[in-house]
Amino acid sequence: MTPTELTGPRTCLRLTTGSDGNKPGTLNVQISTGYDIFNATTQPDDYVYDNDEEVPLKDGGCYSTTPDNPDFKVLVSNPTTDSWVGKIEYTIDNGLTWNYMYCNDGCTGRSGDTKLGSTEETMGVSGNDVSGGDIRCLDSSPNGKQCELVTMEVFDTLTREVRTVVIVDRVYDVPPLD
Repeated sequence: MTPTELTGPRTCLRLTTGSDGNKPGTLNVQISTGYDIFNATTQPDDYVYDNDEEVPLKDGGCYSTTPDNPDFKVLVSNPTTDSWVGKIEYTIDNGLTWNYMYCNDGCTGRSGDTKLGSTEETMGVSGNDVSGGDIRCLDSSPNGKQCELVTMEVFDTLTREVRTVVIVDRVYDVPPLD
């Protein structure tokens, strides 16, 4: 089934290599649907994506899912030491608007500390410990060299503070037990 034949809600992805000379590199993209994980990249593992190049994905990068499905995850890694740096986005309205994916697991910041958040800042993915980007998926990251990205809707749900408020409006006198 081609993306244009899909029925129901779908999420489409767009991964674009950065524009300056230090951004090209290799990249592997997998899709997790909750019951299956499959490779989404169409190029061989050693293919070097060029500056401003969009990473071609299987099925046109469109997958049957809703953006609030917590089982839909994009898993990025790098099979080589040639770092890839770029932006990772998704759309739910056939490309009218694009939103940035959010790193939910396995990412670090420039200082090496765990960093979660929007890939708007640029995402660096490397099979070693050298990469550009504000959010990094490196070989020494908490989950090895694979990082888990989710939609903004799922990230907000997973990170939202839950507050419980207890209101007591009556006091009861209870006799002691015998």
